[in-house]
Amino acid sequence: MLLLLAALSDVDLVELGRAVGRPLTPDDLTQAVAAGLGTLDSGRFRFRHPLIRSAVEQAATPEELRDAHAALAEALVDEPDRAVWHRAAASGPD
Repeated sequence: MLLLLAALSDVDLVELGRAVGRPLTPDDLTQAVAAGLGTLDSGRFRFRHPLIRSAVEQAATPEELRDAHAALAEALVDEPDRAVWHRAAASGPD
């Protein structure tokens, strides 16, 4: 879920923690970094390559995508421009 959230929005660890409902530390992404999926830089997880980010998103089910967008919309409530985009994506197909 952490990788999916990171793939859907350029969020820092604080925002990512709000999306999952608990504070995060860099240790929470140690396995992803060790697997070579990305790096932790300035409090943000950055995918090593855009295709990895895309693969994470494509591997998610529609329900997982909606849940992740809904969590990001709640986490980004202080940034209405970003939150509304995720809220719209969480509603599913029109």
